[in-house]
Amino acid sequence: MVTQPIDEDAPSFLTFLKAGNALLQLRLEDQEGGCLLAFSNPLRAGDYASEAAPEQSFEYFCSSPKEVVLVVQHFVEYAGVTHVALDRCPRCNVFSTIRAASLNSAAKVIQA
Repeated sequence: MVTQPIDEDAPSFLTFLKAGNALLQLRLEDQEGGCLLAFSNPLRAGDYASEAAPEQSFEYFCSSPKEVVLVVQHFVEYAGVTHVALDRCPRCNVFSTIRAASLNSAAKVIQA
């Protein structure tokens, strides 16, 4: 299988849900710190928003892999985020997380 490399500066690689000056995150019962929600496309982000928080308005904050690194680092440092959940389904209680500190390069963001 031949795969094309992903440009680290490609816009709209991951989508976050933005409310005011904050990005949507969860508090995890079994782990210390917050969990930043990231989505592989705006449709998945919109589905999550409409199911999990239908009364709230969100904007889409789309980022390149390089920008994702900066966003995650900022939220680790200033908001106590310890994990990132990718494509969290609003209809399920089970989901996977990635340690936020491990997303310290664009290559690792793409790999995740």
